[in-house]
Amino acid sequence: MRLGVPAFQTFGAAALVLCSVPALAAGCPTGLFAAAAGPDRASMLEIGKDGSFRYMLSEGAIDESAEGRWRC
Repeated sequence: MRLGVPAFQTFGAAALVLCSVPALAAGCPTGLFAAAAGPDRASMLEIGKDGSFRYMLSEGAIDESAEGRWRC
């Protein structure tokens, strides 16, 4: 599946939120991060302390999701 430019803009906005929080530099980020850009676009990233993650992107008729494990 190919992501269009709007999807990358959503990820870019989420990355700015993640990078702009000074406390995250001290350790691994965990928690629920969400971004919404208009009535037809939303995304969510949940990072668990146990090494799990869940991701969701919904944009118009496109819905994506993933889950798995991560390492800091």
